Amino acid sequence: MLVAAGACSRYSVPQKLNIFVNRTEQLCVNYQATDWQRSMNQFDKLVEEYHTSGKRYTKAERDLAAKSIGRYHALLLENGIEQSAAFLEELKEALPAYLEGFTDVLGEHAGEFEEYLENLFNTEKLEGAFSELEKKLEEIFGGLGY
Repeated sequence: MLVAAGACSRYSVPQKLNIFVNRTEQLCVNYQATDWQRSMNQFDKLVEEYHTSGKRYTKAERDLAAKSIGRYHALLLENGIEQSAAFLEELKEALPAYLEGFTDVLGEHAGEFEEYLENLFNTEKLEGAFSELEKKLEEIFGGLGY
């Protein structure tokens, strides 16, 4: 996944950013958390190199860098949304058993507390919130293109 430094020495930093983001787009469907962490570390180094190189880039190079940075941030956002959705789906499946175990310990107020938590994690409300989030993201980003 990582681009060898020597292999990219003939490329400008904006070009390196573009190559890196293109490769990330191709491979990220199989990324685990550690892959994302390595990717973000390399991305941060490339962005820092871009900002601190002292080179004067052409408008086309600056645009390429900005577009590459935007594309990478969209990949991070998409991954974060997918991870959050997966977590909430797991939570939804485990919630009844979790609540049963939790409320068993609470004693006489267990019923009231269970009702409160069920209302707090109301599936319709969660789905509505995600629907609103999706609408806002589409407004902001014009959709993620997926």
